Amino acid sequence: MALIKIPERREAKTKKRTSRHAAASLTFGMVALPTILLLVGFAPAVAAVVCGHLGLSRIRENEKTAGGKSLAFIGLAMGYFSLAILPFYLVGLSVAWQQFYPRFENVLHHPDHAKSIASAQTLYEACERYATDHKGRYPATWEDLEKGSYLKISELEQLLTSPHAPESQTPAFKLIRHDRPVLAAVASEVVVISEVAPAFVDKIVVVNADGSWELKANPNQP
Repeated sequence: MALIKIPERREAKTKKRTSRHAAASLTFGMVALPTILLLVGFAPAVAAVVCGHLGLSRIRENEKTAGGKSLAFIGLAMGYFSLAILPFYLVGLSVAWQQFYPRFENVLHHPDHAKSIASAQTLYEACERYATDHKGRYPATWEDLEKGSYLKISELEQLLTSPHAPESQTPAFKLIRHDRPVLAAVASEVVVISEVAPAFVDKIVVVNADGSWELKANPNQP
C-alpha cells in the first residue's frame, strides 16, 4: 500500500512595508544637508533626527511587517551631521561679520568713501606695476606714473580729484615713503597710499603694502 506524502504547510511571507517615518527621515536629511549653511536647514535636520528615531522604534516593534531601517539610518546620519556643523559655521560667520562689517558699514553710510576706495586701489595697482619695472622701487611722485604711461593724464587727474571736495586743487592722495621691499609679515600694516581729505571728513582711506585698504581717522580734523 503506497503512502501518500502530505506536503508541508508553508506560511506565506509577509512583504514588509517601508516605515513612513524612515522615509520621511531620509527626505528631511536630504533637504537639510545642502541647506544647513543657509540656516534654513535647521528645521529639516531636526525633523530628520526625530523621524529617524521614530522610524527605528516602529521597525523594532514590528520587525515582521515594517522595513526601511537603512533609510532611517541614512536620514539620521545626514540630520546629525547637519546639526554638528552648524555651530562651527555660526562661529565662523560671527567672526567674519565682526571683521568685515565695520568697513562696509562705513562705505554704506559714506558713499564718497566707495569712490575713494576705488581710486586708491587703482593708484595702488599702477604703483605696483611701476615697482615691478623699477626693481621694487615706488614712484617718487604721481607724475612718474604719467611719464611711464602707467596711467593716462586724464585718468590720473580724475583719480587725484577728491570726491569730498571736487573743486580743491590739492591731490586727493599722497604717496607714503616706506622701506622697500616690504616684508610679507608686516605688509598689511605698512601704509603706502593715504587719502588727503578736508577736515569735515571723519575718515580717510589708506592702502597698505599688501593691497588691503582701511578707513582711518582723518588727521586733518581739529
